[in-house]
Amino acid sequence: MWIAKSLGIYLAVAISAEAATDNQPNFADSVKAFFNQVFNKGSGSSTTKSPDKTSIKTAADELSDLIVPHVATYKITLEKNLGDDIDDANGWMTVKVFDTGDGWAFEQNSSLIVYAASGEGEQVNTNVASWQDYAGNHYRFNSRTLRNGQEEEVIRGEAHKGAQGAPGKIIYSLPTYAEVDIPNETVFPLHHLIHALKAAKAGKTVISNVVFDGCSETQEPVDVNTVIGLVKESKLVLKDSSASSVELKNQWMLTLGVYAHGSKSLEPEYELKQTILDHAVTRDMTIDYGTFQVKATLEKIEFFT
Repeated sequence: MWIAKSLGIYLAVAISAEAATDNQPNFADSVKAFFNQVFNKGSGSSTTKSPDKTSIKTAADELSDLIVPHVATYKITLEKNLGDDIDDANGWMTVKVFDTGDGWAFEQNSSLIVYAASGEGEQVNTNVASWQDYAGNHYRFNSRTLRNGQEEEVIRGEAHKGAQGAPGKIIYSLPTYAEVDIPNETVFPLHHLIHALKAAKAGKTVISNVVFDGCSETQEPVDVNTVIGLVKESKLVLKDSSASSVELKNQWMLTLGVYAHGSKSLEPEYELKQTILDHAVTRDMTIDYGTFQVKATLEKIEFFT
């Protein structure tokens, strides 16, 4: 998976969208312009088919009670050190969720500094932008990783589910062109989080999904088994007063076991722990890097009406 090894939260490129004026596009138009620039510039055409307005509205209404557009800021700290090579790790992460009128865009910036036992530090900045339509049938992704200021990796592409139960397809444009078939039941990251939140609110304790995020070390989707803890009162104290109109009373602990697709192994390749709040807001997440773990904790959140 990508550097944070996370399926419900993204490390993404920031969009510079200023407040609308008579001579400037509005906020949603700025977001759409960004994704058009990132994904369509220099490409011949997209395989995405535009759904009709009625189906878009129906799909949007189904999600309106589950997701609220927001900007969240997280502090990253060392959670557990499992070896002798790492002395400390810390950083920050911002997550932005936008409603584009035909789907959801996620953006996030992340900066993590890892200090070796020798005292030397290594900084990893990861940026990812992604978009998926309300129905979860179409997905676009773009990620960029910098290590100590040097570009290490760029991944870009799109994925589409097949019609009437047919297999879907991933189309990579970077780092090299490639096409990969995916099962029709594949879900993209936002809808994996939506499924988990719906299941949590329904009192379910386990869900399983085939998930593709587009920013993985491998080009294949993965199998994710999610164990859902009992609902608890969040008792969340927010720093930003704009959040007062959105209730975040409940929280659930998710433990995600990630497997290679089709694996029969009883042991996952790795696990993630994530606490989610009402409206698909992540409160905290433990990120496993193998020899050490870090935790991203929500510090500030602002909601958009």
